[in-house]
Amino acid sequence: MTLLVMSAVLISGMIAQGVAGDYVYFGIVGETLPLRSVLILTPVAGIFGGVSGGFFARLTLWLARGGAGRISGGRPLLFAGGCGFVVALLGVATGMTWGTGYGAARAMLDGSHAPLWFGPAKFLTTLLTAGAGLPGGIFSPSLATGAGVGNLVHALFPGEPTGAVVLLGMAGYFTGAVRAPLTSVIIMSETTGSRGLMLPLLATALIAEGAASLICRERLYHGLATSFLPMRATAD
Repeated sequence: MTLLVMSAVLISGMIAQGVAGDYVYFGIVGETLPLRSVLILTPVAGIFGGVSGGFFARLTLWLARGGAGRISGGRPLLFAGGCGFVVALLGVATGMTWGTGYGAARAMLDGSHAPLWFGPAKFLTTLLTAGAGLPGGIFSPSLATGAGVGNLVHALFPGEPTGAVVLLGMAGYFTGAVRAPLTSVIIMSETTGSRGLMLPLLATALIAEGAASLICRERLYHGLATSFLPMRATAD
């Protein structure tokens, strides 16, 4: 089934791209990296993004499997209200953590100055939203959080191209959160037209996959999907 699904995805993707062209959601990132920079940046972005994404997945699964109930002491509405209050407070205070975080992510890819606290703040708001039991999405907010991670990595290497480093951070964090390295690379490449960064993105994603597996062994979407499966009947 895996081979059949991958074949269907590849065929449909090529047909869609041939008909409609690239879907450059985040704008064109035409920057590239020399080999020396790749050898330094990919491990840093992969480990940093993989570990932070792995922690997000682990905390999200813990909250979904009873952690929220233990924190709330059996008062789910009070817990959800508290999560909403913190999310709203951060949104009002920063003006940047609302929604998917698309605007901030695109600004960072374009090389605009962005505060270093955006990544941690977006991490927290996404986690609290999911923990409240009414997640507004994990996929797109994870890309924005990853951009914040890339922004932090770029602060360590200010001489490197901003958009390229931010893109590596996005690939690393997204892979760490959902544990899908090939999907991450394809998404990053397709939404930014960054064909010149395919190999650095792949290296970052593979490193992030290994780092995240040490933090959270179970894949996020697989773990969340188990809550929709019927409980197995136990034998007497």
